Amino acid sequence: MDADRYGRLTATVVEERGGPYGFDIAISTTPDESVADCACETATWEIHAWPALPDIDVVFEIVTTGPPD
Repeated sequence: MDADRYGRLTATVVEERGGPYGFDIAISTTPDESVADCACETATWEIHAWPALPDIDVVFEIVTTGPPD
């Protein structure tokens, strides 16, 4: 999800709900896809969409490394 699309999504939440408070926002990405900077500030969840047969070493590396700083 790029920054523009994410901005439109959050604007819709604010417009329809009056603000982002009490509302979780989940972003689905692939492990090699970066999350837009704005999403790092406001998204509640980032969900990795793994391929059907992922490389287990890559999965382990990403899971043990944890979220980005």
